[in-house]
Amino acid sequence: MATARFARAGNAVLGAWLFVSAFVLPRSIEGATSAGLVGSVVLSVAIAAFYTHPRLHYVNAAAALWMLVSTRLLPPGSRGTLIHDAVLAALILGLALIPSGRVRVAGPAPV
Repeated sequence: MATARFARAGNAVLGAWLFVSAFVLPRSIEGATSAGLVGSVVLSVAIAAFYTHPRLHYVNAAAALWMLVSTRLLPPGSRGTLIHDAVLAALILGLALIPSGRVRVAGPAPV
């Protein structure tokens, strides 16, 4: 359970940095828009997964996959930014795939 909390907190920090990096690293307009949107999604979902529904972390896995794909599809700002985004996406994906531990399933209570 502590590992899952660490993973969600780590994704929140990485999402916040990805959002900020959209404005401070050299990027194309498309790349900056993608990084800003993905960063805000990762941050928001990590916080929500931390406090509410634990399976939301799979949304961050999808966002990280988009970030990995977008490094090849969108025009690059610089080679360093391309590498930064690929490494950050891999980190977000790795943390997003850490299971949340026990998840309560709705159903009858045990007798």
